[in-house]
Amino acid sequence: AISLQENAVVYDQGARNAVESVKMFATNSFRNVPRTVVDQISDSALVSAKKIVAHVVAEFTDAAGRILVELLMLALYVMFWLCTPMPLNTRTEGIFRRYLALKGFACL
Repeated sequence: AISLQENAVVYDQGARNAVESVKMFATNSFRNVPRTVVDQISDSALVSAKKIVAHVVAEFTDAAGRILVELLMLALYVMFWLCTPMPLNTRTEGIFRRYLALKGFACL
């Protein structure tokens, strides 16, 4: 997320280049549409694209944070169990191992 913020200028320039390409395409394709309308539409599209990208990045970092917390909780759970292991028979141990595997997958 930090590198995204540091390179925001580069991404902004890339978005502006894409908008300019779309403007040129729209101008060449729809010659009857005034240039001001094309400019308004492209500016609106650029603002909307920025909002969408910001939302996607925020959701991604939020999900990554939640996954890290869940993995930390699983690691603590396993660590405490390993510090004070209980004697188990093989059937119970198999059930417990399966539980830990399923718990780990559920955290992801």
